[in-house]
Amino acid sequence: MGMKRCALLLAAALLLLGCGCAGKQAASQSTTQLRTLKPAEGAAVVAQHPGLYDGYEYFGAFTGDWAFVYSQGQAGYRAAGGEYKPLYAIGADAVLQQGRKGGYEGPADDTGLWQRMDWLAENYACLSGADMVPWYEGGLWGFSDLDGNTKLESQFDNLAAMWAYQETIAPPLPTAQPVQPPEGAEVWWTDPEGEGVYVLVGEKIRRYNAQGTELTTPALARLTLQTDEKGKSTLTITDQDGRQLIQLTSTQPDPLHTESELRFDGDWFYWKTDEGSVLPCRITVE
Repeated sequence: MGMKRCALLLAAALLLLGCGCAGKQAASQSTTQLRTLKPAEGAAVVAQHPGLYDGYEYFGAFTGDWAFVYSQGQAGYRAAGGEYKPLYAIGADAVLQQGRKGGYEGPADDTGLWQRMDWLAENYACLSGADMVPWYEGGLWGFSDLDGNTKLESQFDNLAAMWAYQETIAPPLPTAQPVQPPEGAEVWWTDPEGEGVYVLVGEKIRRYNAQGTELTTPALARLTLQTDEKGKSTLTITDQDGRQLIQLTSTQPDPLHTESELRFDGDWFYWKTDEGSVLPCRITVE
């Protein structure tokens, strides 16, 4: 390993000593011995799913393996593999006027595509662990499974009331305390498993615990979006070792993408093509 790379890794480890430590405690510790680098189990790949949203008036981001879709009065769910589950008939206005937390207020006409997808995904989410989706019948809302079998009788006037009831019987998990950035780190992300933080070292992503010891890095992908002076946007996706996985380009002034720079196994992101369609892409590990 070159002297420059060794220096970078050592610097990252020393910077991370500041996470949870301060003053005399940090000064009392000597140089941290980094663990031997271990290869990630499997390689991150980007799986594209073209055409999944073609022909639908409204569609939501994927929640698990299913996305809400709507066309010509029919609401249902589309799977990543292309399977379609039509569930119930409903008017287009009713789809967008069902607020989860704000009464009947849905997204405005000028709402951006990503914000609308996110809103639809939240309000019409497929609860995969409970095998339930919102179900509409006789002007009332309840829950069914993806085959239309009743899970909760339709009894609510709107989705807001239905989700409020659902949350009383399955309250959300407590919100985790925010993690402070490592001292001096300019590019970092919280480890979703709570075992430390990710730090960008050169072109590679490394994972450290609070004591500055390097941990095994699971397979992941990093998304970087750049837009030139002519409005052409390029999304470059690399793995944890800096190898390019895929590159997408668009001349759209606001191409669709997700905010997170790091994506993990099973995560979705979306790209708006110059043809105006949305290309769903998923990070998987092989």
